Amino acid sequence: MTDSKTDLLEPLDILYLEDDANDAELVRVEILQEGIACNLNRVSDRVSFLRCLDRGGIDLILADYAVPGFGGSAALELVRERDQEIPFIFVSGSMGEEMAVETLKSGATDYVLKERLTRLVPAMRRALQESRIRRERETAERALRASEQRLELALRGADLGLWDWDLPRQIAVVNRRWAEMLEYSLDEIEPRIDFWKCLLHPEDSSRVLLALDAHLKGETEAFETEYRLRTRSGGWKWVLNRGRVVLRDDAGQPLRATGTHLDITGRKQAEETNLQLEAQLRQAQKMEALGTLAGGIAHDFNNILGAIIGYTELVRLELPEAGQANRDLGEVLKAANRAKLLVEQILTFSRQQAHDLRPIKLPDVVQEAMQLLRSTLPSTIDVRMEIENGTPTILGDATQVHQIIMNLAANSAHALPDNGGLIEVSVRPAEVDEEMARGHADLQPGIYAVLSVRDTGHGIEAAIQQRIFDPFFTTKAPGLGTGLGLAVVHGIVRKHRGMIRVNSDPGQGTDIQIYFPATDRPAPESPAGPGRLAAGNGKRVLFVDDEVALAKVGCLMLTRMGFEVEMQTGSLDAWEAFAAAPDRFDLVITDQTMPKLTGLELAGRMLQLRPGLPIILVTGYHASASRERVHQAGIAEMVMKPYTIDSLGKVIHQVMQDGRSRSAAS
Repeated sequence: MTDSKTDLLEPLDILYLEDDANDAELVRVEILQEGIACNLNRVSDRVSFLRCLDRGGIDLILADYAVPGFGGSAALELVRERDQEIPFIFVSGSMGEEMAVETLKSGATDYVLKERLTRLVPAMRRALQESRIRRERETAERALRASEQRLELALRGADLGLWDWDLPRQIAVVNRRWAEMLEYSLDEIEPRIDFWKCLLHPEDSSRVLLALDAHLKGETEAFETEYRLRTRSGGWKWVLNRGRVVLRDDAGQPLRATGTHLDITGRKQAEETNLQLEAQLRQAQKMEALGTLAGGIAHDFNNILGAIIGYTELVRLELPEAGQANRDLGEVLKAANRAKLLVEQILTFSRQQAHDLRPIKLPDVVQEAMQLLRSTLPSTIDVRMEIENGTPTILGDATQVHQIIMNLAANSAHALPDNGGLIEVSVRPAEVDEEMARGHADLQPGIYAVLSVRDTGHGIEAAIQQRIFDPFFTTKAPGLGTGLGLAVVHGIVRKHRGMIRVNSDPGQGTDIQIYFPATDRPAPESPAGPGRLAAGNGKRVLFVDDEVALAKVGCLMLTRMGFEVEMQTGSLDAWEAFAAAPDRFDLVITDQTMPKLTGLELAGRMLQLRPGLPIILVTGYHASASRERVHQAGIAEMVMKPYTIDSLGKVIHQVMQDGRSRSAAS
């Protein structure tokens, strides 16, 4: 399998054991909706399955567990007898937890329930990535074993660098192979032991000389060690030096020692590659664990925040604006919004937060972020903005670009002394030529918009500049940082196909520049003013959420807007109430993640009964339902939890206005 296939850039060849053609079509559609091209070959019996295996060229295997006459377990056993590495994922509607665990023990890569097909593509991506890493690690291990075999052959064939040391005279002579190993001719080698000592790598010198001294004193039977020697061109070669004293005087003092040098640079590089691949695999597993945790807690945590934010807002509306209680509750809202931002950061970092790349004007996003930035940073910090004319439009997610600015500025603020300093945010156009692109793997020649965040703080030491974007790495004191801020920035920039440059020296401040590729697509004009809030005017809303606290606070918000609200805390109860009188409701607002029927499933039933019904889907995290999928299902809009009375009101106003526009047009 090629890297372009594991990166899902080429069509995947998928073998699918499934007796139900309808289920297979649902799987195919789910894969295509995620933008993955594939050749899905469905089979339903042992003979066809074996024929496809024999033909080869399969990138991934999907299998239902219960296929009449030839189940998924039998298929897994056949596959693992032939190939231990090909990803094998069960896609089944009848698999319990114990059965699923047994299949994983038997060699399955993962399992996905048919009613949870949104997990399929992430599982495929993870399986293909881990398969690639394992293959690369096996290749590195094979290279390591081959290097060790070459070592034995070299010893038997005497193709070694030889040395002979006369200790009383401190004269050391070597053979031609020893000289060639370090890119010298034999005539260029000075026959002095000090010449060899001068070639030792500074980090290895003391260790090697201590081992040599111990052998000369008779403390070890032989001298054997690995170290680096400087070549004629200034590079470094790893050598394995094996030698021993072959002659001593009557007092036991060494007179002569001989030994060999073996070039083990290739082996060392293979070991380093293997370590890097193992680190990548550990990182992938850590990211998978974090992603699972993030997805699991996002819905529940955002529900809790929704209740806190909603009830706090409602109580504040009943209190005098200038009162102490109102101000105290304002602090509660600030804390809740910080918690909301933390959830978004974790979801973004774990790649479970969806993002839509649309044409945006980078200067507009910067100006909006600067308003918030100035209000959150201490007044001792001088915050400046500089925007150059001609900055091109980019394809981006305005919310995530805003997050980049806030994270970088927060990092800069931590780097400034207590008595203040300067943070400058600037935007400018830039053209990347061929020469610059060659020096940066993430850049292609072309036009870019460059976002720069510069500070006059303490700067970053060169030794740690390569680590500042690593997850959980932080130089801040305990309690002052999570180590996710810059890792989130790095992830967002990669999703935007951009590049990060860091210019920093200790005591000289830091300048972080982000290059965003320009686009020819025009950005939509910003609205002239703030969106209007919905005015209910007695219109009837069906509000559905299985969390009672959220259902109650949502109803209170809608009632305050002037709507008549019917609350349902069960999806089936909501369906029965709607089906009894479909024309009774002017709007439906439903949660996505609920028992029995999800919000998408409930909306689908309602729209079949009453096409054109305005429906708003509410969700705790994007991975459960993408905005594109929601719109394709005929749902008017999607709202992220936790929402405020203001944000909910604006969405309702827009949805109701769009509904009136469609009615007038028809």
